[in-house]
Amino acid sequence: MDELLPAAAYDGSETTAIRRLEWRYLHSQIAELTDEQKTVIQLRFFEGYSLEDTAVIIGKSSGAIKGLQHRALQQLARKLS
Repeated sequence: MDELLPAAAYDGSETTAIRRLEWRYLHSQIAELTDEQKTVIQLRFFEGYSLEDTAVIIGKSSGAIKGLQHRALQQLARKLS
């Protein structure tokens, strides 16, 4: 998980410690999503794939990917607020 945090975020300060805790918390919340939602979040936001490429990789339509992404982000927003 920490390997996905930008290298510039590691400056040894209290801010770095807070960022790492927030990063870990976000990942713990992502872990609670469905497998398909986790895959969409991983591909779209961590690996940078387009909507269309994500659809091809998962074998679903772009509309289905939009729906999975939307529901995943809604669920994360509720948990993180």
